[in-house]
Amino acid sequence: MSICRRVRSRIRYGPSDDENWDETAWDALARAIVAQACADWRDAVRTMARYPDNEQKVFASRHTKCECEGFFRSRWFGQLTCINPKYLITRMEEVYGG
Repeated sequence: MSICRRVRSRIRYGPSDDENWDETAWDALARAIVAQACADWRDAVRTMARYPDNEQKVFASRHTKCECEGFFRSRWFGQLTCINPKYLITRMEEVYGG
C-alpha cells in the first residue's frame, strides 16, 4: 500500500458541531488535499531523479517539493490530519528517495 493511500486512513473529520456540514464530505476533502500533496511531493522527487541535467525541471521540482514540505509542517495540515509531519516526510524519503 502506498503512503498516499495510508494517509487517507488517518484523516480527522471536519467540524462536527454544525449540523449543516456533512462530515463525510469534509473527510473526503481533507483526504484529497493531503493525498494530493503527497502525490505532488512524490512526482517532484521522481522528476528530479529522471531529469538531473534539466535545470528548469529540477528547479521547478525542488520548488514543488519545498512547498509540499511547508504544507506538511503547517497548522492547516495539523487540522486536516493527525499524521506527524516529520514521520510522513521521513517515510516518503525512505520509500521514494528525496
